[in-house]
Amino acid sequence: MRKEFLFLILLSLLSCKPNTFSTDKGLITVSIAPFGFFVEKIGGGDFIVNVMVPEGADPHVYEPAPAQVAALRKSSAYISDGYLDFELAWLDKFYSVNPSMKKLKLADSVELIKEEAEVNEGSMSYADPHFWVAPLSGLKIAESVKSLLCELKPDSCEKYTLNFHAVEDSIFKIHKRASELFAPFAGHSFVVFHHTLAYIAKDYNLIQVSIEKEGKEPSPGWLREVIDMAKKNRTGVILIQKEYDTRNARVVASESGAGIREIRPLSADWYGAVNDIIDAIYESFTASDSKK
Repeated sequence: MRKEFLFLILLSLLSCKPNTFSTDKGLITVSIAPFGFFVEKIGGGDFIVNVMVPEGADPHVYEPAPAQVAALRKSSAYISDGYLDFELAWLDKFYSVNPSMKKLKLADSVELIKEEAEVNEGSMSYADPHFWVAPLSGLKIAESVKSLLCELKPDSCEKYTLNFHAVEDSIFKIHKRASELFAPFAGHSFVVFHHTLAYIAKDYNLIQVSIEKEGKEPSPGWLREVIDMAKKNRTGVILIQKEYDTRNARVVASESGAGIREIRPLSADWYGAVNDIIDAIYESFTASDSKK
């Protein structure tokens, strides 16, 4: 109810202000910055990107700023994940602001990881929304974005196709590098605070251990279990994000003798962020080996 009231206030305020957005370029709104990366790389400067949840903001407690809603009203398309927490609360409201904009739900492009979560006295199935950090999913995202841009500007489709192939080649190189680095560590586990890396774990036969449990703070029992696991495996580093409280991750690191490594899955630099995640997981394994 509070979100609906806030949204109505934003709309009423914006209706009194003149539009300040240029129409020289197409405007595309994306849920998170990594999706904007693909628009910019494939679009080759033809589109302005409006990011709803920028790097450093917590998607779980997000509320839109007036400038974001103003840009949303002029957007020709919206690119969503489909399963991020804030989208479940806000996406229908965003669509109501601009019913004519095209909609691309990237979750429809990938093979989702389905999980079970306890709810009250039962359980429910939900999809892990963090697919964008995995190179193989990145290939699917790039292809979907290319198709959307071709639909928006058919006269430039040849350009977008060429740019897509350049992005595709770069992602294949990242995937090849990850495959080679992780091959000796098949079945090994790494520890991350927020459960962001399940798709990378699946694609390269690794095991993700998340300190956070079903999006909630860990219980003392689970925290002790993770610490014991990290000690047993001689885990080299614990992976954290600046968007989340890192105190429990630092407890695990301190008691297990591991280091701390920050990753940036919400970065607008998808190439840099994914390469850094791969390096961080590899460091977890290699630092672990050096302790043996």
